[in-house]
Amino acid sequence: HFFAGCGGAAPLVFGDLGAMEPAAKKVRSETALERARALLTPALPVIAGSTGLALGDILARLPHLSEGASGMITPGPPREVSHPAELAPLIDHTLLRPDATATAIAQLCEEAKHFRFASVCVNSCWASTCLKFLRDCPVKVCCVVGFPLGASLPAAKAFEARVCADVGATEVDMVLNIGLLKQGDLRAVYEDIRAVVSAVPPRVVVKVILEVCLLSEGELALGCVLSVMAGATFVKTSTGFSTGGATVAAVELMSAVVGSAALVKAAGGVKSFADAQRLVRAGASRIGTSSGVALVTSAAIGPMGY
Repeated sequence: HFFAGCGGAAPLVFGDLGAMEPAAKKVRSETALERARALLTPALPVIAGSTGLALGDILARLPHLSEGASGMITPGPPREVSHPAELAPLIDHTLLRPDATATAIAQLCEEAKHFRFASVCVNSCWASTCLKFLRDCPVKVCCVVGFPLGASLPAAKAFEARVCADVGATEVDMVLNIGLLKQGDLRAVYEDIRAVVSAVPPRVVVKVILEVCLLSEGELALGCVLSVMAGATFVKTSTGFSTGGATVAAVELMSAVVGSAALVKAAGGVKSFADAQRLVRAGASRIGTSSGVALVTSAAIGPMGY
């Protein structure tokens, strides 16, 4: 099975990476770290060759992926959330609907302030409005970039990210170019992410949305490595606008790949405290949801929701 090389180069052999079933549907007996190593051992030299990165630099950033590594390097043991209120500092309170109004955005911000959520996540046209409501408040403003398809030109994504940062947003959730990843144009994917990271000051956290429901396990692992090497702070499961959302299996694999080099955000379809609890246990450090209030108060959540 093959991924096409960049710049018209000959196709590059990736073993079975391109033939894996979608990560969200795969059931494995191996541990997530064993799976990550199995997927990436043949791929890391290819990533280096395609992107111009040194293999030694990749392994220095992700040493737990080396064949001889004894264990996984992580920021600490899996986090346990025993009460809904404990989720609040992990939640990106989200409103990305195209029919969102200023009134709805104001409510989003008031809820985020009241429950002390990590951030509000909005389309960039609402950044200034959110900053006004959240002045003198620790809740961050997060804007999406290249959303929800990820198929914008890298320069357009970089410009959007820079404008968001100039307005005052301190977090940016960009959508990776999914089609380029699936066809194996690793250099283009890396440069796309790098353009956004380079466009914003260091204070701005960049999260890369991978859209796990559209990727094989191998593609998901590759996307995580490219995100880390391009300088992203988080890898994120989903936009919430495609065919599926966050799963425990995807979060476990993403966490295994990035180790302590990045964090994982689970988003899309998180509709209950039990859902969030499982995802945090699997390795998620943030939860993206439009149902944050319901999650922390254990209220019933309807069929709609990010």
